[in-house]
Amino acid sequence: MLSTATVVIVALVGRPADGGYLVEISDNGEGVGEQDRQLIFEKFAKARDRNTGRPSGSGLGLTVSRHIVEHHDGRIWMRPHPPHGATFCVFLPAVAAGTAAPAVPPELAGAK
Repeated sequence: MLSTATVVIVALVGRPADGGYLVEISDNGEGVGEQDRQLIFEKFAKARDRNTGRPSGSGLGLTVSRHIVEHHDGRIWMRPHPPHGATFCVFLPAVAAGTAAPAVPPELAGAK
């Protein structure tokens, strides 16, 4: 079953004083249940659909997002807005022009 969540706010806020940039994505969907909040960034963890009570999704999207963000020395987190919706936040540190990108981790080198 596809989610009926609608993205209502997408904001990119530059925070040079904090040394990076913050992206916040908010929706007005069914939200994330309290029991799922600690697990949603874990591999194959699936939040339960409040209508059916069954897990939904592949359980990989937020895990992959977390790995990408952390590879860039950033942070990702979720702020719930009960009873509906949530805001997902990504902070990425600013990198000075001409600075080399982080090296590819050995386990990803050559991955297709």
